Amino acid sequence: MKVLSLFSGGGLGDLGLEMAGMKTVFQCELAKFQYELLGLRYPDSIKWDDVITAKEFPKADVLIGGFPCQDISTAKNNAEGINGARSGLWFEQLRNIRTVRPKYAIVENVSGLLVRGMGMVLGGLAEIGYDAEWQMLSSTMFGGHHRRLRVYIVAYPTGSRLQRIFPQPKNLEASIRQSSNKMAHDYFDESLQSDGRIWPSASRVRRVANGIANRVHRLKTIGNGQDPRITKWIGKRIMEFESSRSLNGGDGK
Repeated sequence: MKVLSLFSGGGLGDLGLEMAGMKTVFQCELAKFQYELLGLRYPDSIKWDDVITAKEFPKADVLIGGFPCQDISTAKNNAEGINGARSGLWFEQLRNIRTVRPKYAIVENVSGLLVRGMGMVLGGLAEIGYDAEWQMLSSTMFGGHHRRLRVYIVAYPTGSRLQRIFPQPKNLEASIRQSSNKMAHDYFDESLQSDGRIWPSASRVRRVANGIANRVHRLKTIGNGQDPRITKWIGKRIMEFESSRSLNGGDGK
């Protein structure tokens, strides 16, 4: 399955989908450091640097994007919500979903979305003919040592008659444990400690002084990025469903 990625950052969410067996064909990222990083990590994908002006896309089965969270984060008491200058870029993501018409659209954002725009996200998807389901997923559920609780929405064209991509909450942890998601040691350093104790809330990447060339940019990229273990799990569930739908005449039953 081919992937079109918006707000790609350093391509961490795309990495998870590729590990699930998908192929990234298009990426869009404004930040210069991340854009250059995408060129190194994904030399074969088409690159664009502005989601607003991006209008022509290759064919894609999956569109993934985590639009900016600054205006919906609960860390800000006076946040403008999804109509803010930065988080309002959701409407560009919605426009691109309407244009591309992928089989699946994956939307990621912070938990503040639930109270500062979730209705508009789901309503917008419904208006362009997409059903959606969502789940709160945390890196700790996938073996991470930091919480990083995020909302993940998976949408698909109305009438697709899909089964649930996300299991019911009581079966969620069992489904995660059964999947191949033990990736922590590949992405996180084991040695971040305080007084001999591991900090469970922190990403295991050593901090450095501000100003060290590229290092601060790298940490920002990781901090803003999606956890590839989570998108790998979602990607595998999509691939499994597509396989079952093919075997059963295209209806997923």
